[in-house]
Amino acid sequence: MWREITFVSENGGLVFEKGTLLIKKIIAKPIIQDTLTLLENTSYKVGIILCGVQSAYILKSENTVLKKEAAKYYFALKEIDSFQDLPDDEWVKIALQLEDKNAFSIIDLMNEKDNSQLKAVYSGHGSVDLIANEVNKGNTLKQLLNQWEIKPEQFLAFGDSNNDLEMLELAGYSYSMANASEQVDRVAKYQAPSNDENGVISTINALFDKLG
Repeated sequence: MWREITFVSENGGLVFEKGTLLIKKIIAKPIIQDTLTLLENTSYKVGIILCGVQSAYILKSENTVLKKEAAKYYFALKEIDSFQDLPDDEWVKIALQLEDKNAFSIIDLMNEKDNSQLKAVYSGHGSVDLIANEVNKGNTLKQLLNQWEIKPEQFLAFGDSNNDLEMLELAGYSYSMANASEQVDRVAKYQAPSNDENGVISTINALFDKLG
């Protein structure tokens, strides 16, 4: 069944279709290395997950709580000794975890850098994603919709965090979850119940009921 699903991951940086890697939007290794050095020297306590095409990577010295949380979201997760000597992989994202009150300070720090080739987006609950400037879910999904000959106005999407904004702007049927950020609420055309109320499934079922 999973081979019938197209998976868009890493905020649009990777797309797998029928088990085959269809799209990858790579961040150059020197940019990754410079950014990791900056993060390791920041005054904020930042948990780092480095996301590649083959696997995600986390430091062996990272705390157990973050390791367990990362294992929920990354099917392939490897522990490494240091970010100074990177594994043989291609890089699509740096995921950060920190206190929620500091998340937007890190976002401002990263996005105010001159000539930065990365942008920082908030993904909720103290999580920040660093991705290539041109990468977002909306751009990648627009590419797929064109390939599938599906119009954006026929596209249904749900979102709760700021890394969903471009996707919701694209979708003709765009829903913010009841627990979504203020920015998402402003962009989405409709609102769905929260994830605690199975908002995605209940909304889809209601739409199918209307279609008869």
